[in-house]
Amino acid sequence: MIRRSRAARIKLIALATTLMIALGTGGAAAYWTATAQVEGSATGASVGLSQSDPVNLEVSYDAGKLAAVDTVTVRNTGTAPAGLTTTVAAGNGSALAGVLRFTVAPVADAAQCTPGASLAGAVTGGSGVSFTTTLDAGASTLLCVRSSLPARSAFLHAGATVGVTVTSTLTYAEGAAWTLTSSGMTGAPVMQRVVKDPAAGLPAATCTERNFWDHDTWYALRFDFPASGEAREYRAYLVYDGRTRDLPHPIASFSTNGGSVNTMIPDAELAPVVGDLPLGTSRNVRIVFEQRRTGDQEWTNASTAQYRVDGRWPGQDDPRCGWR
Repeated sequence: MIRRSRAARIKLIALATTLMIALGTGGAAAYWTATAQVEGSATGASVGLSQSDPVNLEVSYDAGKLAAVDTVTVRNTGTAPAGLTTTVAAGNGSALAGVLRFTVAPVADAAQCTPGASLAGAVTGGSGVSFTTTLDAGASTLLCVRSSLPARSAFLHAGATVGVTVTSTLTYAEGAAWTLTSSGMTGAPVMQRVVKDPAAGLPAATCTERNFWDHDTWYALRFDFPASGEAREYRAYLVYDGRTRDLPHPIASFSTNGGSVNTMIPDAELAPVVGDLPLGTSRNVRIVFEQRRTGDQEWTNASTAQYRVDGRWPGQDDPRCGWR
């Protein structure tokens, strides 16, 4: 009889087995089970994984709706502890995929999973962000998955669509003599889109033109919009020709009177941003006002108005309320 050393026997044993686990949005999770053998003994483990559907991540973004959330339950249906990795990704081939942000965090119950919640233990990033933890045999975890779109991106990606997938994998006995890895296979993605008219989700600001005979010609247009009941900071940007541009008008010039915010914008900031126009021509411009609570980092869109710039003579383009 041929005798082999202990090291030689281990080399003859498969130390890693890969399981393909199909997880998609179709409802059920299909998986295989397998056993691993070490040094010829009969020790083994059955492995398995289930994941719920993140159906509420399907969303139509607009300038007023910039986030979507859903909870995902992941369960280790195997008979051994395992390391869990849950990854959220947006499909390639769409510019929208490059601007979406994702957050994954464990929560005690679904009520904690809201668009504006501050989540302990969260990981945040672009497409491909991954959350990792461990699950005992038969245990499950509830994850809050949040997707968000930067405030200005709604206008820059109007009409765009992208598929978002949530994929979980389990690694059993990691670092031991044998390892079993579940390899997530995603089915149909959850579709996210930006509506063709993002401004429809925002309150309208009121645009007022200065009197033609007003000697204070430094100001061209005045804008009024509803104020939030909280202490907030405000700023504005312009949208035209498929791009955005900051309005350099100082924040200090904004004032709140009663329940509204009002500001007057000078000609020099409203007209030159689109360049001089030939006599008799016009260019439509959208102004969007942003707000945030004092101390916050994220800005959100608050209100919007339309105005146009009429070409008069070189260097004297004339801003007017409304589009033509």
